[in-house]
Amino acid sequence: MLNLIRALLNALIRFAILQAIALAVIRALCVISWWLLRGSKWVAGVCISGGYDCRKFRPLMGDINLAIAVRRTPPGLGYEICRALHVRLRLARLLNPLVRDVWQTIVTRAQWPLVERYGYLFGAEEWRSLGGAVPWKNSAPLNERLMLAAHWNRQHFWTTMAVRKAFEAQRSMQGLGGSLKRARFFATRLRERIAPGSEIPDQYADWAEDWCAVAWSVRDLARSADLLMRELDMKPGLVQSICAEYQRVQPSSLESRALASMAEAVELDELIAIIGTEGCIVLVNDGTWSLLEYARTLKALALVRRETGVLTFIHTESSFALAPLRGRLRVLRSRLPLQASHGPALPLLLREQLLCQSLYMGTDIWMAAGEKDPRAALEPRVLDALETYAFFLTGELHRDERSWREALQLVSSQDADLRRRLYETRELADLISTGIDPNAEQLFELGSIVFERLASTVVTLDFRSNIRELDAGLRPANIRQVAAS
Repeated sequence: MLNLIRALLNALIRFAILQAIALAVIRALCVISWWLLRGSKWVAGVCISGGYDCRKFRPLMGDINLAIAVRRTPPGLGYEICRALHVRLRLARLLNPLVRDVWQTIVTRAQWPLVERYGYLFGAEEWRSLGGAVPWKNSAPLNERLMLAAHWNRQHFWTTMAVRKAFEAQRSMQGLGGSLKRARFFATRLRERIAPGSEIPDQYADWAEDWCAVAWSVRDLARSADLLMRELDMKPGLVQSICAEYQRVQPSSLESRALASMAEAVELDELIAIIGTEGCIVLVNDGTWSLLEYARTLKALALVRRETGVLTFIHTESSFALAPLRGRLRVLRSRLPLQASHGPALPLLLREQLLCQSLYMGTDIWMAAGEKDPRAALEPRVLDALETYAFFLTGELHRDERSWREALQLVSSQDADLRRRLYETRELADLISTGIDPNAEQLFELGSIVFERLASTVVTLDFRSNIRELDAGLRPANIRQVAAS
């Protein structure tokens, strides 16, 4: 009923005079948000995305997102300034109902050079000042491989987000529908660069009351992976390599309950592999499922989610090989022959995926600090930053579970400047030497310093090589030299 009312009001707004009034109101709300956030002396600028100045903007269906540029904060005061900014953000969301998402883009000072170089990957071409100017322009060329990886990474994100929302019965246009349309948008971008003119049928791409739209999105992710792997001349042997590298493990009691529940609707023995990763279960199929099989399976997995709380995703072998999974993989079941491994089974396009994720880690830390339980939210973000920096320093992906202390020890042993900065900060030096549990403020300070080092390294990496050339700029020895300088 609410969606019907919104659709009716949007139809009325198409009249020129009503549209002009609506856009004037939207602009006034954006001005209020802008002045409220710019009232902090630590905010250097506020950009608005969402097309509020465009005639195609749908006031009651669309939303507006903010990109807030934050100046460098004094040592020891960053956490306090961050918490104060979140108070302003909550007030801005209260006064401006078009800012619906809790998550907004906070661009820290360390991220400014990253936005300048990789602005397209941030979506900065959609950011506008109140006057309509583009604040950051991407001047550095990006190679085709990185562009394709970025599009697929975003398609993967929005497809998995759609599956989550469908499993949790969030079937509104803003919830499920928005995720499906964003997944389609990045799938189309990927196709336009590889196979121009290829389209997803409208009857499946648009939001619907049944599971066909979600099933199409998942199957389309697999098709995009096949296109991308053919374009990059890659082979999908990752699953077999993982199953050879890792011994099969017994599922946990919770996973056993989930698998037993799945078995009632899914032929588990016909799957290529069942892999546990980061609190989820991944079902890897042979890629020949029909749309109806995907829809039926997703509907069954939603019931498993409700009964056990376990989140499950479906991948083909090729889409799993491209998925941004970073270790802690456990083979629960496999029908592949186990063969000797010839080295670590790293996901294809791993370096590009980690680059795309690392761009937002500064934002992630600032957003986590504003949550109700900031310490619990910050710890995994700090570990992510440490693990990503360790990969760019060493060229190796750490597979086993480890704490942020262990990750910090590895990174600080590779980066003398980081080690010096940590020990110059008294609270962090005490934290490292005594082994006490950190509070939220200490984790924020630690994460901020690590991200600054990560950002200063990533911004120097050369991703401008040709699509099938090895990029010498990403060799670990060269990266360590950059970090040392």
